[in-house]
Amino acid sequence: MLALIKKGYKVYLAGGKPGEPGPDIKKINRMKPDLLFVGMGMGKQEKWIAKNLPKLKVKVAMGVGGALDQIAKPWLVAPKWLQNLGLEWFYRLILQPWRIRRQWQLVRFLAKIYL
Repeated sequence: MLALIKKGYKVYLAGGKPGEPGPDIKKINRMKPDLLFVGMGMGKQEKWIAKNLPKLKVKVAMGVGGALDQIAKPWLVAPKWLQNLGLEWFYRLILQPWRIRRQWQLVRFLAKIYL
């Protein structure tokens, strides 16, 4: 992202915790960014972008999921040994228990496919 800023692109990072109001379109447009990165969680951010893209004065809008959280809060990154075991999701679940609902939906989806 730093490379984009160094090249002269204006970047706007939008997102928030669950339950907080969504990104402010008027504020985004006032800032006149070239690139808009939306971190609202998978699914929600894509729906928000699709609904609001016609109103946005940006060249590119992209959903980035929890990537903004990991940049802003490096403690959310799982220790290497958990990463090596493929348990990053478990680490995030312990730190952010509200994720259990989304995790459970994934389990139900996989069960429908494979059972």
